[in-house]
Amino acid sequence: MKMIAYPVGIQPVDDRYFAYIPNFQQGFFAASIGEAMTKSREIIINCLTDLNDDTAGDQDIPEPLTINEAYESILRNTGKVYEEITYVDVDLEYVFPENSVEINVRIPEWMMQEAGNYGIDASNVCVGALMEEIHLRSIREKVIKFLGKDVTLSLDNGTLYGRAVDIIPDRRMANEQILRLDTGKESTLKVNLRNIYDISPARLIFDELGTFHFELTEGHANYTGNVYWDTHTVDVYLDISLGVPLTEMPSVLCLHDIYDNKETIDRTFKDYICNAMRDSSGRIVIPVEDKNDHAGISLDEQAFRNLLELYFINISSKGSLYLDYNIEFNKIGCTFGIHAEADGTVKKLDIRSFTY
Repeated sequence: MKMIAYPVGIQPVDDRYFAYIPNFQQGFFAASIGEAMTKSREIIINCLTDLNDDTAGDQDIPEPLTINEAYESILRNTGKVYEEITYVDVDLEYVFPENSVEINVRIPEWMMQEAGNYGIDASNVCVGALMEEIHLRSIREKVIKFLGKDVTLSLDNGTLYGRAVDIIPDRRMANEQILRLDTGKESTLKVNLRNIYDISPARLIFDELGTFHFELTEGHANYTGNVYWDTHTVDVYLDISLGVPLTEMPSVLCLHDIYDNKETIDRTFKDYICNAMRDSSGRIVIPVEDKNDHAGISLDEQAFRNLLELYFINISSKGSLYLDYNIEFNKIGCTFGIHAEADGTVKKLDIRSFTY
């Protein structure tokens, strides 16, 4: 594929969005950002296709404006400063095919006349419809291969995660098919195959953190993986936010914040544990009650901090935290469970000691 990306300004207007494509001076309203992106791609393809009809090939396509040029063009043509400008890519090999064939298509005369009245290029419409049907059938083949497995669905307006159950007919629309997706929220979500941009194994890949794998057990869905923390790795569990795009998922955003500030966060929570366990002499004391009458742990604070390690992190779908710290010393262990908000505010500390 040979891709090119053009800037698109997207601005909220009341309960809708207005999108403007400065390269082609085209603007329109959309119900969502996802719809704005989809329509922008369609308009760009149509503009480039019209260009293809008038020129010799893709050597004459307009150069995409830079971010600064796009801001200036939008301000000049609309009189408004847009808060967000993104880029929408298209495949030039689709717009400017190196090899093409001519086919005869039989349509009613009245339909051709109406198309002419509205300035519709029947050839472009046929090509677009055929591409959509090819994409739909390729998606269906992919979905069939993933039935019974945990998947990530890429949609125009976000990302969904779950287990692909089966494909069923859409009772409301003839010739349409639906994928049933078990999301682990005690319900099955139905997704029209036509709305699926891509389907892949369920995993999250963070360049700096690693790979997280989807888990669906006993009606609960999360991603599990681990991150490097100080001198060891820490298990991490991310709860799923159903229907929320990956880049906006609270648990994912919270994980990035934690990792970017892990030294400060680790020091803050260790301070909280030390303050809770410090006696009047300044030593850290952890009493242990068992049948062997262990006296428990009594350590100076620095030694306690050196032994205290983070074991795992659980981040809820709303971004609240549970961090499990552990210490083991002289056949005595203790677990400190910290319940905290995303900003680091501690709500509760659970303490459990044991011997082994």
